[in-house]
Amino acid sequence: MAKKKNKTSTKTKQDPISDVPQDTKPKSSWQKKITTFFTAIFGAGIIAFFTPLFGVLDDATGGVLSQIWGTVATIEDDVTNNLDDNKDLPIPNINDFQEDKTIGLPAFQAGDEMVVTHQSYTLRYNEVHEQAEWVAHTLLARHLKGDHPRRDHFKSDPDVITKTAKPTDYARSGYDRGHLAPAADFKYSADAIKESFYMSNMSPQTPAFNRGMWKGLENKVRAWAAEKKKLYLVSGPILKKHLRKIGTDNRVSIPKQFYKIVLNLDPKHPHAIAFLMPNKLCEGFYDDYRVSIDEIEALTQIDFFSKLPDDLENYLEKSNTSDRWFDTPEAIPSPYGDMSILE
Repeated sequence: MAKKKNKTSTKTKQDPISDVPQDTKPKSSWQKKITTFFTAIFGAGIIAFFTPLFGVLDDATGGVLSQIWGTVATIEDDVTNNLDDNKDLPIPNINDFQEDKTIGLPAFQAGDEMVVTHQSYTLRYNEVHEQAEWVAHTLLARHLKGDHPRRDHFKSDPDVITKTAKPTDYARSGYDRGHLAPAADFKYSADAIKESFYMSNMSPQTPAFNRGMWKGLENKVRAWAAEKKKLYLVSGPILKKHLRKIGTDNRVSIPKQFYKIVLNLDPKHPHAIAFLMPNKLCEGFYDDYRVSIDEIEALTQIDFFSKLPDDLENYLEKSNTSDRWFDTPEAIPSPYGDMSILE
């Protein structure tokens, strides 16, 4: 793996600002500072109750609270600058590095024989666990217009030098051969669909997970691609020691969690979103499983998007907000609907 960049950003479990109710009239500067500062400490609920009270008291005292707040504003600024994941980051010459065909790949050492590049996706295979530790591909809006049919022809990946798991390793295991890069993303090319069924692109997934949240999220990402035109995607399992295994010819580890990272390098407003999900029935809302990229890096020790400029990489990887992705909270689909088409 390439040397990890030193990052000064602070990981945040959730965006401390995004849940704060918005008033009908804009908050004054000091109100915004109070909202941000105390939200970080007490959460959004306490601010929704106390912020109006601060306004009444400030008016009644002729602005004394505003004057007092000014004396600590400098300290507060240092705190909120690290917490505000919603601000826009000016990015110079973004098209220069976006032309790099490897910009969406995690870091890896030159000559790494476990990194395999196929027509439409790249992966790094983990021989110990007999599956990829990451699979990355770029999804364009025009990719969604293809009509090449899906053919469930699972087979070993001929380009992995250590050989991959076999389709029979999953037989009667109770686990789906779960795609990491979904076949439906490659309908524009018969060869790309064929390659998506290589066993290097498979990981043991429970049917409830593969046919529920994982499938629903793949559909959502395609909808985003149609809107945003170009997305960089990285998906993979969380691979740890002492995982249960399936298979006879090859021992395939059963991950307890999976991640999916989506990046949009919009020149004006670059933004990313990441999910960490248990390998079981996932219920509730997609937001319940949203995390920062930094958190996934800590679990996997993988350096994502290392070719981006440092400031941009740090900004995107510490961000944990659904802004620019979801207009409203969206529920995870049930896995008990149409089970005939698996991604």
